[in-house]
Amino acid sequence: MEPMNATETHSKVRITLGLSSQVFVAGGEISGKMELDCRTDKGLGINTMMVELVAVQELTSRDHSATSTFISSKRLFQGPNLPPSNAVFAHPQPGAPALPPHYHQARKGCTTFFFNFPIPQSSPNSINFGNGLAKVTYEIRGTVAVFWKGERTSVKSSKEVVVTECLVDSRVSREPSTLVAEGGKMVVQAQVVGGIGVTGKPACVELHVKNHSQKKTTGLTLTLTRTLHLPTLGTSKDPFQITDTIVTVPFRGSEYTIAPGVEGVANLVFDIPRNARGVKGGTREMTDDKEHRHIEALFHVSTLISVAIGMGVGSKEIKIEVPLIILHPLAVPEPYYDPYQAPAPLPAQDYLLSLGPPQPPFALGPHSSGSGSPASYGTPPLQYQHTAIPANVAPYIPQSPPIPVYPYQQYYVPPLQQHTGMAPLEQQYYFPPPPMQLA
Repeated sequence: MEPMNATETHSKVRITLGLSSQVFVAGGEISGKMELDCRTDKGLGINTMMVELVAVQELTSRDHSATSTFISSKRLFQGPNLPPSNAVFAHPQPGAPALPPHYHQARKGCTTFFFNFPIPQSSPNSINFGNGLAKVTYEIRGTVAVFWKGERTSVKSSKEVVVTECLVDSRVSREPSTLVAEGGKMVVQAQVVGGIGVTGKPACVELHVKNHSQKKTTGLTLTLTRTLHLPTLGTSKDPFQITDTIVTVPFRGSEYTIAPGVEGVANLVFDIPRNARGVKGGTREMTDDKEHRHIEALFHVSTLISVAIGMGVGSKEIKIEVPLIILHPLAVPEPYYDPYQAPAPLPAQDYLLSLGPPQPPFALGPHSSGSGSPASYGTPPLQYQHTAIPANVAPYIPQSPPIPVYPYQQYYVPPLQQHTGMAPLEQQYYFPPPPMQLA
């Protein structure tokens, strides 16, 4: 766009941005609309109209400061080499004042333009860590070039977008964390049930302790923290880190105390705050209208659970750490483990057992195949039938089907045979003949 004065308010033009959701998951798309409200038509010229998605990672500290844009995509609704949009007249109107080149006379009223932007799967969480110390922001910007009373103005509007990371299986810890302490006499294992955490939901840590020492534990303390990590610069062996404590939950009582020579398992349940989220590191997939490449992340924020086991007065506590991936509820696949929720009962139809009586060959239809003595057919195995039943329909109760009637006068049923010279059969079946068809 040509250089001009920029403003968010204009006496004759207003831009409103709207989004289809409050949160968007990486790997999907950001969709929304831009509404252009023109309060007059004569003398009001409109040139370029567009929306833009901009994603920026920013680091501001005393020793490290950097900013990089990893997403910059535009959607043009009107402009050079594009036909006029529905918000303007395609041709000059009689009696209207002259407009600069590429400007079209505006139509009075409101016009809506829809847009969508794909989000790469590598996109990190939106975050503001440490009151602006480290930020990842996504923003939708709407811009309209306006000509009014001899002045060219760029009317702008912006709206922040919340993006959450998608689930990547390779980042989920499948193995429990293990710690050996007290000279090998204390073995501690900890694991997050379900493997991940969800903001605004409870999480559960399964703690397994083998106490073969002479000390008695005095309780547990669970802590959830976030840590800001910066890339190692130069020859520094100690990378810059800042830790933020989110949750601290003590667990006291006899059920959290382990005597010498005893093994115990404890399920530590706690709530994850809605604002508790990290930022993955690695590379950022950079997209814009001209190129597609990858850039390195300026920082990453890890989330960690630590469980401290008290060993009594005068003894140092034992601390085990468990990495945790925290996701937004929209990014969690179903089903999700909730330690507070009781298992839901299965639908009634899942317990229904559909059994049919054994059908001998002579009871089949005229065109059915089958031969042999009735005594040579055993009882069929039990079979379960799972059928989706609407809520307003009563469950099906298995019943014996009616005896089939076919266009034959009668059926011959061979008598049971006694087998000589062979071991007697373990079980025999007798099937009564079906009734004769009535005229």
